[in-house]
Amino acid sequence: MTGANESFDITLVDGLHCILRQTVTSTGPRNTDGLHPNFGAFWDFGPRDTEGNLIPFITSTNGPTLATCINIPGVFPYGCDHGNYSQKPPTPICFPIKCSDKWGLNASQANRQGQGGRVTCEFLGFIGEPANK
Repeated sequence: MTGANESFDITLVDGLHCILRQTVTSTGPRNTDGLHPNFGAFWDFGPRDTEGNLIPFITSTNGPTLATCINIPGVFPYGCDHGNYSQKPPTPICFPIKCSDKWGLNASQANRQGQGGRVTCEFLGFIGEPANK
């Protein structure tokens, strides 16, 4: 819905089966007072730079193992239903859980006020049995 908040993510909470890449095409200026005339407001993943500005999100890809899927913007790691911690993860949990700890809760999803734009999700291939390395 135009004007509402939008979000997306790569969710590996229940396991790792393939490699996915997500990319956004809209990275223009952000207007917090309403829709930007060119629908160009950037996506973000929560953290701010040293000047207090939101850090734009452009693309991310999950890693090929459970241990390489942490601290990636827009990626929920295995067992981490809140990105930076595990509250009610799905069962069974077959491997040790390591949640993201770099940017906090919002780093596991990309957000933006509803202004359109394109989100592209690419399937890059299946993985073998997920190793926790």
